[in-house]
Amino acid sequence: RDSARGSDIEAEGNLKLRGGLGYLSNLMVLPGHSGGLQMSKVEAAGVKEIRRQLREDLRKVSKTNPEMSSDERILRFFRSYKHDVERTVERMRDMLDWRWKQGTDQIRELVVKHWQDDFWQMRCIPRRDFFRKMYLIEPNYAVDSNGDLVSVECTGRIDIRAFMHGVTEHEVIRFWCFLMEWNMIKLAQLTRTHGRLARMVQIKDMDGLSLWQSTCKVGMQRFGKINWMLHLVYPETLSRLVVTNVPGVFGAIWNLFKPVLPERTVKKIEIWPGKKEVQEGLKKLVGETDILTMQASGLFLFSDVAAATDRRRLIRITTGVFGLGLIVSLATNNFLSLPPSASLESESKRKR
Repeated sequence: RDSARGSDIEAEGNLKLRGGLGYLSNLMVLPGHSGGLQMSKVEAAGVKEIRRQLREDLRKVSKTNPEMSSDERILRFFRSYKHDVERTVERMRDMLDWRWKQGTDQIRELVVKHWQDDFWQMRCIPRRDFFRKMYLIEPNYAVDSNGDLVSVECTGRIDIRAFMHGVTEHEVIRFWCFLMEWNMIKLAQLTRTHGRLARMVQIKDMDGLSLWQSTCKVGMQRFGKINWMLHLVYPETLSRLVVTNVPGVFGAIWNLFKPVLPERTVKKIEIWPGKKEVQEGLKKLVGETDILTMQASGLFLFSDVAAATDRRRLIRITTGVFGLGLIVSLATNNFLSLPPSASLESESKRKR
């Protein structure tokens, strides 16, 4: 245990030297230490037992990614799988196997080495300029009062067909690995700062969405695989999903499917159909910040100025009375439902 602890500290020191990252001491939680993370006695005992059963599996990745055996990461899986120790151990082994095959720990090392608080400023992102142009998302817009990370996606303005035509499936998956590894470092930092398991608040602006774009077969297939990856590798990361500027028909579809969705999923989703609901929701959600401002003449979101050169001004609105923070981002409809009873890959193996 002492030698493992020493390796972890040495790895952290190496990362600081390579990337010049003094912030790492705040966002890394070493194995076996909660760092003040709030959890019940049952959860603390469960995390300890899971780490014991996965000792050899975690030892293999501890030098390149000590965070993988932190209380925070294990607790996300433990909560996601309803405090079932054996199921959590099985799913974490699936996750570790997937990360090894995809080289995800090497991706995390690149993210750490080239770290920027603004995701899009990291030069290590493959085809960064293309993805930035096509995928209209700002992952780090705010932190809400609960300590959750807020990001914004302009779903309705994304040219999905052109996006999918200009990129391979491998490149899409790899880009999402970079994005999620960046997100997990941010969440680890917020978890340590606030003493609770930090998650993401995502707002998806649907303004401009067309049937032609939303029915792109290639896009649906690829995002289906991304969705599966998020369930397998990054569970328990969504706090709330807010959908804004929705088409009228969306409400009817939502009401149709709402009764058959898990209660846990329904509680995470909020629909803000118009400007009034957006104003009221933002005021309740984030209070006053300088991220978003409103005016009597109306509210415009990310989509209204999606082509702006300065992306940091994408959600800027003026008001003579007050400024409101915009808690926004919704990377996909990924972390919404309860985790599958078993990963698709594991199920297919069992059937064979």
